[in-house]
Order: sequence, then C-alpha cells, then structure tokens
Amino acid sequence: MTIKEVAIKFNINESTLRYYEQEQLIDKVEKLKNGHRNYNDENIKQIEFVCVLRNANIPIQVIKEYVQLSKMGDNYKKQRIAILKNEKHKIDIQIKKLKQASKILNNKIQSNNY
Repeated sequence: MTIKEVAIKFNINESTLRYYEQEQLIDKVEKLKNGHRNYNDENIKQIEFVCVLRNANIPIQVIKEYVQLSKMGDNYKKQRIAILKNEKHKIDIQIKKLKQASKILNNKIQSNNY
C-alpha cells in the first residue's frame, strides 16, 4: 500500500506515518525505486496497533518501550504484559470517569436543569 492509502485507511496524516517509522514504532518500510514507501501486511498490522494505542492516549514513549521489548524477543514477554496491563488499568479508570460524567450530564439534561 502507498503512504496515501495507509493514511486514508487509518485516518492519520502521512507525516504521522513517517514519524512512526522514524521513531521505530513500526518496522522500516520498503521503498520502491522511485523512493515511494510500500507498506506490507506486517507494517499495516503494526500501524493498526500503534493507532489503537494512540487513540487510547497512550504516550509515544510507552509505545516505543513496548515495541523495543517486542523486538528483543520472548524473554521480555513479562515486561510487555506489564506495560499493557498498566495502560489498560489507566484506560479502565478513564472509562469509569467518563461513564460517571455521562450519567451526570444525562441527569442534568433530563431534569431540564441546565
């Protein structure tokens, strides 16, 4: 896939894709003779994972740490799982706060007490 196709698929900027590659959040992308990037299936899976994490507001540095540990092999599986569990815990707390806020707003709207 071209950079434009990938950007459209994930609704991100082409510059964001270049940044992900530069920060080694995804593997090096093959470049064609004309210099254009050619994203393979593995790149697409990696981008999808990074996008999911970024959409959950997980910092680039945390993603970078996770990716580096992944490249180091199965000996670092426990550390990777710890990162994912920690970030999931943060997301669960945020979800709880958002649900509480949503409930309060709904009550306010339904009571016509703006």
